[in-house]
Amino acid sequence: AAGQERKTERQQRLRACGKGAIMRLFGKKKETSKSSGRVSPEEAIRKLNDTAEMLRKRQAFLQHQIEGETDQIKKLLREKKDPNNRKKAQTILKKRKLKEKSVDTLEQQIMNLETQVLTLQDAVVGVDGYKAQRVFTDAMKNIHEGMSIDDVEEQNMDAEEQLQMASEISGALAKPVGGQEFDEDELNEELEQLEQEELDKELTEVSVGDLELDESAMPAAPKGKPSLMPVPAQAETDEDRQLQELMESMQ
Repeated sequence: AAGQERKTERQQRLRACGKGAIMRLFGKKKETSKSSGRVSPEEAIRKLNDTAEMLRKRQAFLQHQIEGETDQIKKLLREKKDPNNRKKAQTILKKRKLKEKSVDTLEQQIMNLETQVLTLQDAVVGVDGYKAQRVFTDAMKNIHEGMSIDDVEEQNMDAEEQLQMASEISGALAKPVGGQEFDEDELNEELEQLEQEELDKELTEVSVGDLELDESAMPAAPKGKPSLMPVPAQAETDEDRQLQELMESMQ
């Protein structure tokens, strides 16, 4: 009976050792898999910069289209013979407004990416400063070894919060902008402003020479001292003649 008990106890120890070995084996594989998926700060910064550059190109492309559509609107407003030109200009203006909103959205996305890059760069500088203050060469490894389950849980909570925030931001950026209503009064007001700009431009192109007076058509100025018209002698009256005759007879 004693031998049987010792045999049973030995078997239980072997089973416990086997379970421990299996746990250690799977634990190491999980840790290796986690470490292999880690992204370095330099790689993250490079990906963020590449994405920001792609968004800038898209923004420049849309801006070029906006400028071309603005020229089309002005051209349609100048050609007043076709009554449908104003309606066509209004349609193009709606498209231009949608692209202007896309440009604004891209600008905000680019700003967010640049902020993330600066944050990562600051974090890298901070880590370098921390390493410089350490007296041993493997500071990051010691930091990882010193982590507790509380630190991991807190980090997971922070990661979930950041993922939730990123998801909300992505959802806000991905909201469709099609089908929105336009204010007809606002569109007409903007069309009138563009039409007034074209009218002002046409007025400024009027040649100043067309407004000047032709000096050759003006009468020549008189030369020399103007001559006075002779004053006609006043006709003699009967009384004057009688007086003259009287004076002659007295001589």
